[in-house]
Amino acid sequence: MTIVMQTIVFWLLLLSSAHSLLVSTNRNLKINNAIKPYNRYTESTTSVYMSTDLNNVKDLVLTEKKSLSRSELNEYILQLEKLNPTEDPALSPLLNGVWEVISSGLFSPGFIGVQIIKSLPGPKILDVEDITITISSEFPRVVASSSVKLFNAKVPVSITTDIEIESSYRIKETYINGKISSVEIPLNSIRKFSRNVVISYLDNDLLIARDKFGAPEILKRKAFEGNKELDP
Repeated sequence: MTIVMQTIVFWLLLLSSAHSLLVSTNRNLKINNAIKPYNRYTESTTSVYMSTDLNNVKDLVLTEKKSLSRSELNEYILQLEKLNPTEDPALSPLLNGVWEVISSGLFSPGFIGVQIIKSLPGPKILDVEDITITISSEFPRVVASSSVKLFNAKVPVSITTDIEIESSYRIKETYINGKISSVEIPLNSIRKFSRNVVISYLDNDLLIARDKFGAPEILKRKAFEGNKELDP
């Protein structure tokens, strides 16, 4: 009986090691495939870009973001932007929907609501949770929302803005109001605040926007307009 149990344990360990190796190999293959377009010494850079597996690069940005360095992430973002499948993204109805912010600009987040929420008093007072941006086809078009932990209580926070289309890629976002729970945030100094945002990549489940400094903001779709959930 002891020999049988030892044999079973041996095979279980062997299968576990093989599975770990396979997962590691698949991830490395994705990274290698995604890096290929950035070989500066290839003879046909354009054709290599076009042959890049778009889904591989998107998967790295959406699911492996935390394990990537900032330079690697920027590299993959540039690849995606060159393969943007949506013509005139600022005019596209795909822009509307519910988006989760998974990465924001290093110094200045692209959307005003993200910037204001991230600028709320630091972790000693408020702990900001995940930020969601809802873009609709009706005024006011944009609401950035989150929950903040104030000591032991969680309270909702929302920033409302509107957007104007300035070109097929560029929008102008203007602050309207902000609230923590039902209390308006005293932001009188930015009542007229607005900024330009460039939509550099857009498809069914990914949005990349850049502010005037070029810093990218990555958003992952949670639902389409009208709260139509994504297909499983």
